[in-house]
Amino acid sequence: YLNYGLTRAELMSGKPLIGIAQTGSDLSPCNRHHLELAKRVREGIVSMGGIPFEFPCHPIQETGKRPTAALDRNLAYLSLVEVLYGYPLDGVVLTIGCDKTTPALLMAAATVNIPAIALSVGPMLNGWHKGKRTGSGTIVWESRQRLSAGEIDYDEFMDIVASSAPSTGYCNTMGTATTMN
Repeated sequence: YLNYGLTRAELMSGKPLIGIAQTGSDLSPCNRHHLELAKRVREGIVSMGGIPFEFPCHPIQETGKRPTAALDRNLAYLSLVEVLYGYPLDGVVLTIGCDKTTPALLMAAATVNIPAIALSVGPMLNGWHKGKRTGSGTIVWESRQRLSAGEIDYDEFMDIVASSAPSTGYCNTMGTATTMN
C-alpha cells in the first residue's frame, strides 16, 4: 500500500485501517451528497488516529435505471462483501440512504462480520409546483395519470416531476428508505 501515499511507518503503526464504502456518484442524485460526506468522514478517521481507505460502491439510482434497480442491490452487496473480505480493513463506514444501498451495505458488513458504522445523511427536500407541495413518488404517479387523461401536457408533467426532486437525498416519502434510516 506504499503506492497509496502511505508510509511504511504508517502501515506498521498498528493504527486501524478504516474503509469508507462510498455510494455517491454523479449517476445517483439520491446519494450524490455522499461524495462530500466521504471527505468529512476521511478527516474524522485521520483525526482519531486511523488510516482511511475510501472506495466506491456500485451506484444505484432507482428512477434512472430501466427496467428496475432491484438487482443492483444484490450487486452492491456482493461487491462490498468481496472488498471487505479481500482487503485488510479493521472497520468500515457505510454511507447509506436509499432502500437499495441501506440493506446492501448493512448485509455486506454483517456477512463479513466487520465493525461498521452506517451513516445516512437524510432525505431530499420537498419541492413546490403552483403552490402545491411535491415530493418523490406519489406526485409523479399522480401526474402520469393526469398526463394520460389529457388533463396536463408533457411540459407541465415534466415541470411537476422536476419540482419533486429539488435536492440530493433519498426519497422523502414515508417509504422503505425513510423507515430504514
